[in-house]
Amino acid sequence: MRGAQYLMVDDSSYDVEIAFFDFSEHGMEFDFQVASNGAAALDYLLAEDGNLRVDPPRAIFLDLHMPKVDGLEFLRRIKANDRTKGIPVVVLKSSLSPIELDECQRLGVHDFIGKPLEYENFISAIRGIDKNN
Repeated sequence: MRGAQYLMVDDSSYDVEIAFFDFSEHGMEFDFQVASNGAAALDYLLAEDGNLRVDPPRAIFLDLHMPKVDGLEFLRRIKANDRTKGIPVVVLKSSLSPIELDECQRLGVHDFIGKPLEYENFISAIRGIDKNN
């Protein structure tokens, strides 16, 4: 089953709107799936047996501070799964503790984008992903 080109996991409807506005304002058409928390994102990506429900996205844009399953737990789960561990993850951050930063780096986060979100930061992250894949 075909999935979205990118997965954005963020509980802030404002940040999601900013991301969509930035891309549409610059004439970019990206196929985004949005999940409002880590549990919804896991449900979108994985079946109960750990197999993929959809084709893996090119990248995941991930907020760390969310209800239900937070970003770090989501990150731990996808990096522990052979089918999803290779998906590049870009962390969306307004603040990050040293412990969170260390954990993200240990788990192999590809990049970090500061909030409020800006178009140039998204494009830079996507170019970095394309360059490494």
